[in-house]
Amino acid sequence: MSKLRIIILLFVLLLIANVSIFYINKINVEDRIQLVLDDNLVKLDIHYNSVLIHQTQIADSFYNIIVNKKDLLKLYSKALNSSNEERDILRKELIALVQFEYRIFT
Repeated sequence: MSKLRIIILLFVLLLIANVSIFYINKINVEDRIQLVLDDNLVKLDIHYNSVLIHQTQIADSFYNIIVNKKDLLKLYSKALNSSNEERDILRKELIALVQFEYRIFT
């Protein structure tokens, strides 16, 4: 009888040990996953902010180039009150004027 009690006691102790190790591992896995996700979120946020700053600088520079060219502003004002055929002609002229600057920024 004592051998049977020892075997049952060992079985229960091993079962308790296995269950506790399982839950400890489950908690550790969830913590590690959360750490990796948080790290990736920080990296993505840094990347997004750097791209946003870069694109903002490009847009501001292109805007300043356009505003400083008097010919562009005249073409824009003509295009507002023109017909579709005239707008196509003015659009081609605008493309010709900003093509060099656009290639620099792309």
